[in-house]
Amino acid sequence: MRAGIEADVRAAASFALAGGRRAWRSDDRLSIEQLDGSVKSLPWPAELAHQYVVPRGHGFGPIMCQGAAMFDLTRERVVRMADDVDMAMVVQGEWLVSVGRRNSWLRLDPDAATREPRPELEGAFCRGPLDDERLLFARGHGVDVPVEYFAYRPSDRRVAPVALPPGELGYSFFFVPADRDARGRLWLSVRRQVDTTFVALDPTALRLQPLPIEPGKLFRRDGTAAFTVEGGRRIVRTDWTTGARTVIYPPAER
Repeated sequence: MRAGIEADVRAAASFALAGGRRAWRSDDRLSIEQLDGSVKSLPWPAELAHQYVVPRGHGFGPIMCQGAAMFDLTRERVVRMADDVDMAMVVQGEWLVSVGRRNSWLRLDPDAATREPRPELEGAFCRGPLDDERLLFARGHGVDVPVEYFAYRPSDRRVAPVALPPGELGYSFFFVPADRDARGRLWLSVRRQVDTTFVALDPTALRLQPLPIEPGKLFRRDGTAAFTVEGGRRIVRTDWTTGARTVIYPPAER
């Protein structure tokens, strides 16, 4: 039973490392899953003792980055941000930080305390991790021009374009949650007035594709089923592999 409980704790862990490993907080301790499957326990960083923290790739830190302490799960230590940092993400120990109104990106070397420009990311917004090696970025070019999405690998600065969906969705900045479906795809969403439209991003094919789900508010995903609220009142179960819909509420519409 204990092994099952430990497996559940890891599966629900807040923070991610490469290779599917996880990390989580237990009271005043930080648990980090190691390559051999064991768990290393460290004191929770004192600099973050009273902070609400969010994932930052293979690390975590406060929502506000300026002058903040971040924790690098690869180095297993705190990394301090400069006062001009607006955004920070880390991939296997490779830190990227953005500064200034033009959203200029720099590579941060915490060990040497140096920063190096990354002009290929100028003006782009980081939407979150894509896989163990890459981040997803989006860059706007004006109201009448489709948004540019691309994958970026910090280790070698490789840029790979993401194919956009047809129509008006190609002009949208999508919200990118961290969870994935049974096929390993990221589900991206964009708010359209009241409801939300969903697309899937395959990290291998690098293509954004609309999902067969009517616009609504997603509140649960279970296997191949997506549960949404449409129009603020109708609860619908949709099989996202086929598009088959079942109205759950109100009963009169079943």
